[in-house]
Amino acid sequence: NSIVRVLLYLSLGVLAKYFNGLVLTSILCTLISCIFLISRLKVKIKLSDLKEFKSTLNIAKKYWEYPIYNSIPALMQNVTNELPVFLIYLFYSANDLANYAIILTFVQSPIITFANALSQINFSSTSLKIRNGEVIYKDVKNLIFLLLILVGLPCLILFIYSPSLIPFIFGEKWSNTVIYMRLLLPSYFILTIGSTLSTTIISANRNAFLGLWQIFSFLSSLIVLIYASRSLDFYNFINTLGILNILIYSMLIIIIVYSAKKPIFLK
Repeated sequence: NSIVRVLLYLSLGVLAKYFNGLVLTSILCTLISCIFLISRLKVKIKLSDLKEFKSTLNIAKKYWEYPIYNSIPALMQNVTNELPVFLIYLFYSANDLANYAIILTFVQSPIITFANALSQINFSSTSLKIRNGEVIYKDVKNLIFLLLILVGLPCLILFIYSPSLIPFIFGEKWSNTVIYMRLLLPSYFILTIGSTLSTTIISANRNAFLGLWQIFSFLSSLIVLIYASRSLDFYNFINTLGILNILIYSMLIIIIVYSAKKPIFLK
């Protein structure tokens, strides 16, 4: 699915005019994913299944707090992730927005792709152990040490070699991007570790902690970044964004470790 998505983005993005190819690719890839999942899961909805609606409703009542803890805070987290782009667009130049877009493309997007893949593996493993009443703290601790290496090395390489990589890939015009990228790399390092392990909180049935953290992340980012965008130049705005992310995701890692130490075992 990922390979098809990349090929479609490249082909339709070049062939189609303006952003039509990218929009069409997004729709097609979502449709392909849905068809693939339905065919693999062999989903068949029968009228007789409707008789089980009462038991489904009872399960929904039992776990009513989960959507409350996750849905609205998750929406807030999505807004938080897009907030820097919106504020840069409003208060800074087009070149500043382009610099930030290059950083997202070159650093954050690959890191998030890696984090999502490893996060799913972590979620499956920890969920299975929690259901069996097993301890997950040692596994989470080992994964943190592994991530320190797997994420730390690429970030260190980017920090050292970005002055030559960025101009080579994007052109000499964007050499200043290196300055901002180096400011954000430490925060992306912490962000990746926190994002990858965040599913541990769900596995440990500590959804309330994750929901509260997402609300805190949204409110603190909203207040700090709006103030920074109105009073600071772009360099200091990026520096503020990096420091803020380090603090927010360090708090998330602390919550993850606590959840792994003290999970809730459901009967």
